[in-house]
Amino acid sequence: MKRFLSILAGVVILIIAILVLIPLFVDPNDHKETIAQKVYEQTGRKLALNGDMNLSLFPWVGVTIDQAALGNPAGFKEATMVSFNQVNVRVKMMPLLSSKVEVDKVVVDGLEAHLIRRADGSDNWSQWGAKGATSSSSSAAAADSSSDAAASSGGGQAGLAGLTLSGVEVTAAKVVFRDEQAGMEARIDPLDLTTGALAMGEPVDLRLHANVAQKSLKGDGQALDGKISFSAQLRPEADFKKMVVAGMKLVIESAAQGLPVAKLHTAFSGDLNVDLDAGTLSLPNSKIAIDADGKDGLGLDKMRAALQGPVKVRLDPLHVGLDNLNLVLQGSGKQLPGGQADMALSAKVMANLAAGNVQVDNLNLEGLGKQLKASGSVSLKDLNKAMTAAWQLKVDPFSPKGLMKQLGMQPLQTADAKVLTHVGMDMAGSLATAGAGSMKLSKLALTLDDTHLNGTVSLPKLDGTAARFDLKGDKLNLDRYAMQGSGEQKAATTEGGSATAGKADENAPFMDEAMMAQLRKLDIKGSVVLDELKAAKGTFEKVTVKVNAKDGVLKMDPFSVNLYKGSMVAKSEMDLRGSEPKFKIFKQLKGVQAGPMLKEMADFKMITGKAEMKFTGDTRGLTPKSLKRHLNGNLNASFADGTLEGLDIVNKVKSAYALAMGKSAPAAEGDGTAFDTMLMNARIKEGVVQHDRLRISAKGLSIDGKGTADIATEEIDYDLKANVSGLGKKPVGVPVKVSGNWNSPKVKVNTAKLVEAAAKEKLKGKLQEKLQDKLGGKGGAAGELLKNLPIKLF
Repeated sequence: MKRFLSILAGVVILIIAILVLIPLFVDPNDHKETIAQKVYEQTGRKLALNGDMNLSLFPWVGVTIDQAALGNPAGFKEATMVSFNQVNVRVKMMPLLSSKVEVDKVVVDGLEAHLIRRADGSDNWSQWGAKGATSSSSSAAAADSSSDAAASSGGGQAGLAGLTLSGVEVTAAKVVFRDEQAGMEARIDPLDLTTGALAMGEPVDLRLHANVAQKSLKGDGQALDGKISFSAQLRPEADFKKMVVAGMKLVIESAAQGLPVAKLHTAFSGDLNVDLDAGTLSLPNSKIAIDADGKDGLGLDKMRAALQGPVKVRLDPLHVGLDNLNLVLQGSGKQLPGGQADMALSAKVMANLAAGNVQVDNLNLEGLGKQLKASGSVSLKDLNKAMTAAWQLKVDPFSPKGLMKQLGMQPLQTADAKVLTHVGMDMAGSLATAGAGSMKLSKLALTLDDTHLNGTVSLPKLDGTAARFDLKGDKLNLDRYAMQGSGEQKAATTEGGSATAGKADENAPFMDEAMMAQLRKLDIKGSVVLDELKAAKGTFEKVTVKVNAKDGVLKMDPFSVNLYKGSMVAKSEMDLRGSEPKFKIFKQLKGVQAGPMLKEMADFKMITGKAEMKFTGDTRGLTPKSLKRHLNGNLNASFADGTLEGLDIVNKVKSAYALAMGKSAPAAEGDGTAFDTMLMNARIKEGVVQHDRLRISAKGLSIDGKGTADIATEEIDYDLKANVSGLGKKPVGVPVKVSGNWNSPKVKVNTAKLVEAAAKEKLKGKLQEKLQDKLGGKGGAAGELLKNLPIKLF
């Protein structure tokens, strides 16, 4: 037995001696050319072994290679793809005899990798076939190898159970990626990576430090420089199917050219749980913080974004879930009101990235000094194809003026300072991007100060040419929202420019060919109903507007409204199919108080009274002046219990008559002509109203006549016959000429007729007095006889 043990010991000693002596007598450096030739035959790339190669067999089986370089495939002018200063790998001999693998620390120093993608899409890392052979053979070999490995997976897993690695150390590495297709170059230099000892089921410390840079190859000055620091502890289970990457800390410091920020600091922390059997990843406590320094002129000195919340990932199919996402945005700077601004968002996010679906629930948004608050949900589908979206969003009432002030903007100067201080919205909608795309608001509830508007809105196409809407509201006063200019602007308009501006406006086109081309594309159908509308100083009740635009014809049919104690129904059409727009108008008024309506809406002060009117007409043109000049149509109107303001026909006639009689003119009873009824029938031809019949009736007055009114010049010319009672024993018929501007007309009474009537009246009175004197006075029998004659003498 002793002899056997002695022989066995001798054999072992001999084997160890051989393993120790082999590296002394076998120099791997003598085989460099053979090794390089074999590499070239297999890959088609040149291998340069410029340094020493050292081989050891006991107690460590290992190799150390100094200064080696692997070249690029044929066709790349750059000689080297990968090079290093030194690689040292060794495995302990004796544990191998018991199926255990103990690997010493793997050391790689000075690794350089130059990766290139050309403009045509070819690259230097995909081609590994011998002398240009395709990689299909390699793929097939890899597939066969995978099959063999799968067949012996049980033995392989058992082998891994005995694997230990003392660590990995990569120092002074350099990686350069030049993408000529994208016009950019990215660089990692240097890269240092160290790990702790790796053993099945034991924790492993990880450390990484790197400098990164990116620049444009287009010479546009865009560049990015940064530093990356990463640390964590890897905690795998024995089978490596479950692991935890604990205490992850990632810090990125970067500076950029061509971006609005000068410096950027990004920090990430959290734990990563991996379950390969279940195919899941989770980050139960992830946090990301981004701090940025703004550049001069940006208006922001500091910016911060903080994101935190648990993240769950399922790998197949790929799902990502964020149960309680919280995002906070903050900014500070001299340009911000109060020096700072903030925004906070929270939500639950579920994303099926394989299908391209994202669901966002419990969405809450708050910011800008709590001026803005919103909540809702968003659903996105088919992100990888033709995306569709649906949402519900509620914006709590806020003050737009207060928000503008918070943002450092000058608040809008409205006619009523109290408006735009209470605005809220509640909506539900959907969006589709297939084809021309479409959008629909199935619910819209808008609060604008004292106005509440509800309804639906849809866009059958997203090019801005098609719309459908159905809106209902209570009270809306547009005059309160009129923008106000400064006092100087108002004075300038009032003093010198009004007349010139008016003429310029009359001749200025209200649309050009480009606008007409856009309007021809419109496909709009909708209606708006309001309980009350105030606009242009007019008050309208029960407003209904229906619009329809199709194939270059825009219609409003009807526009109905109760206004000024009456009602109006109007229809209009604008035809843009020709070189200039053509218009058709229909308007009917019933029981409308004409005075306040005309005064407030058209600054026309001549007529008051209760109006009944029917008008049909058409016109054409591109300027206000041409529209007036080309207006044609028919007008039938009646007015009751009204006044012709500024047109005192009765007083003019009475004054002229009194002067003709040698008496003093009576005092004016008013500044107009009151009437019981006024009837007018008119034809409009080329912008001129031709009154074929004008009749006015009042107590002690009747007027008949005809005349014209030029809409473009606002000039009138009427010949009237006024029959005035109370001047004599019979009504006096007097011709009256009315002319001039219709807001300040001139009245000219035919005094010759008055003088003639007055002379007859005087003569008749004197003759009657003398005859009565001759016959014995008024009370005698002769007087009674004169009164009873069948033919009146006087």
